[in-house]
Amino acid sequence: MLAEKHKSLLEFLGSYQASHGFLPSVREVMAFLRVRSTNTAQYHLRQLEAEGYVSRKRGRARAFHLTERAREALGALGRRLSEASGRAADALAAAGRRAIPLLGRITAGSLDLAVEDPQGTLDLAEFVRADNATFALRVEGDSMIGAGIYDGDLVIVRRQATLRDGEIGVVLVDGETTVKYFHREGDRIILRPANDRYNDIRIPRHHPTLEICGRVIGVVRRV
Repeated sequence: MLAEKHKSLLEFLGSYQASHGFLPSVREVMAFLRVRSTNTAQYHLRQLEAEGYVSRKRGRARAFHLTERAREALGALGRRLSEASGRAADALAAAGRRAIPLLGRITAGSLDLAVEDPQGTLDLAEFVRADNATFALRVEGDSMIGAGIYDGDLVIVRRQATLRDGEIGVVLVDGETTVKYFHREGDRIILRPANDRYNDIRIPRHHPTLEICGRVIGVVRRV
């Protein structure tokens, strides 16, 4: 039987996974638990791991995922989240689709964990079609400055499963994600930065955890 704190943490992880497919970083787990130590957050994650709810790849502290046992335990929660998501979509449609959700942040450096942290909405109807397939992420890092995407910018993303060569996309690999130029070269996918300080990220085309999350269709910057 899970302790109440660990049950609450599991539901927190599940809510992120169910709503957008990403799990939070350790820092976000710290914020949820209201602790100031990464060791404390890791301790609670290890407790879930010991109970069989979380599995992590050794040597990759943030590359963790929910197990089948966790998905079974969160079945009822997942249904509630699905219903809530449907209600949110209906509300967005009723509002004329004028606002799109700001879901959190994404790195523009090396691969990093994408974190959904709802921060309100953006009213961008005059610039983009703000429907259920559109969302925003805040950029952390400077690897895309050559494309006009700077640290702290908001990228507007159109959710889609494919990208053309040369498009800027959000790509997920092994539970980690980044924003880069997308290219296919032979049997590999190349994620190319727009900053000479960074190297290309090369991934086998048929990598089992490779997932294209969407195409960047706009950038918002506060000046």
